[in-house]
Amino acid sequence: MVNKGLDALSVRNVAAEAGVAPGTVQYQMGTRNDIIAKAFIRSIQRQESRALEKTDAADFHAAMHGRLAELLPIGPVQREDAAVWVIVGAAASTRGWLADLYDAEVESFRALVCNELATAEQHGKLNGKLSPEQGARLVTALVNGLTIYYLNGPKNSAQQLLADLDAGLALIVEPSPPTPARLAR
Repeated sequence: MVNKGLDALSVRNVAAEAGVAPGTVQYQMGTRNDIIAKAFIRSIQRQESRALEKTDAADFHAAMHGRLAELLPIGPVQREDAAVWVIVGAAASTRGWLADLYDAEVESFRALVCNELATAEQHGKLNGKLSPEQGARLVTALVNGLTIYYLNGPKNSAQQLLADLDAGLALIVEPSPPTPARLAR
C-alpha cells in the first residue's frame, strides 16, 4: 500500500511480496478489503505503542510534543505509518466500509487528546480561549496537516517538522518555562 498505492494492493501482490501462495494470504488475511483494514489497524497499533513510550508528566507541552511526533513522518517507520494514515483517510472518503473504521480511529485519537488537554486545563496549561474539545480538533488538524505537508518532503526535514509541531502545539498547550537543567543541555 505504501510503496505502490492502494489501487495496486491485491491478494496476489501481497502474496508475491511475502513469497507465499495467494491462497495462503487469503486464508490468513482474508479479502483485499480485510488486508487494507488489518494494515491500517496494525499501523495504528504501532503508532500508539511508540506514542505511549513518550511520557513526561511534568510538562504537558513536551509530553504531547513527544507523543505527537511519533505520528508524523520523522523517520522511516513513522513515514510508513503516516503514509498508511493518509492513504486510508483518502480512500475512506469514497469507501463506506473503510470510512467507519477510519472515523472510529479519528474519534478515538481525538478522545485521547481531549482527555490529555482536560488534564492540561486543570493545571492551567491549556490556552484559556480553548475548550479541551476545541483543542483536540485543532491538534487533529495540526497532525494531519503536518503529515500531508511533510510526507513527501525532503528526507532531512524532520527538524523543521518538529519545530512546526512545537509552534502549532504552543498555540494550544502552554510550554513550560525553561528550567536550569533544561537550559544546561
